[in-house]
Amino acid sequence: MELTNRIVQTLVGGQIKAQNLSSVFCGEIREITVVGSGNEAVLRVRLNWKAAGQGSAQRPTRWVNQTTELDFDVALANFHVTKLSKGRYILRSAVANELVFLYPASAPTLNPSDVVGLRQLP
Repeated sequence: MELTNRIVQTLVGGQIKAQNLSSVFCGEIREITVVGSGNEAVLRVRLNWKAAGQGSAQRPTRWVNQTTELDFDVALANFHVTKLSKGRYILRSAVANELVFLYPASAPTLNPSDVVGLRQLP
């Protein structure tokens, strides 16, 4: 499946979670676009907040707010995209051994109140 700007716009306000064997992060999507096409296509994500998982990348014991690196790019040529239920997507890279999950606002993966150091707006 190919991600398009029309598809990814449904994810604004949702979340992205990216993990490899040693690390995991999750963040709220502020902006998301597909730039370029074919082997040059890049998924460009801008975040409102970002939390790094501590402990195992597969099962973090806690999430800690990060105030840097709120931009995230994914070279789509390296990933296989699959649509899951409830408007969610998973991107898999066997080469880099990475997973990227995209969640719409209606089905987030991480409650912001569980992020240590993330200031909640009233």
